[in-house]
Amino acid sequence: MLKQNREAILVDEPFEIPVNDESSLLKLNENIESDKKVMNALSMKLASHGGSTIKRTVWNLILMVIGTNIEKKKNWSGANSKLALKTMPLKKVLLDAVKINPSTSGAVSEEVERWIKRYFQLSGDRNGGRKAREDLKNSLQK
Repeated sequence: MLKQNREAILVDEPFEIPVNDESSLLKLNENIESDKKVMNALSMKLASHGGSTIKRTVWNLILMVIGTNIEKKKNWSGANSKLALKTMPLKKVLLDAVKINPSTSGAVSEEVERWIKRYFQLSGDRNGGRKAREDLKNSLQK
């Protein structure tokens, strides 16, 4: 349910989150771009799962939308042949969700974007990435 102008509007959710592959991510972005109701519904859904700080809220929202299988294949700018979040409609959804969340409603876009960038910078360390690099380094030193 989406609240808009103090009226409840029912919205079918043509999206499944988290997305775990590139095709699902692209489809989600197409749905967001083509239907304003989808964008608003997703923003409201994400906003209800925020956090107490801007950093925590942004990271919680990304975790809800982007599965661990795909987070290493994305970054903010699209460098190194990765998908660029800064050009995706999903970026606006994340920004809106942070601003809808009561505890982070005063957030400015630049700060939200900074935490999105940082999340993806550290994605290589998640889900055993840091341990795998450490093990590889140790095996090469032997």
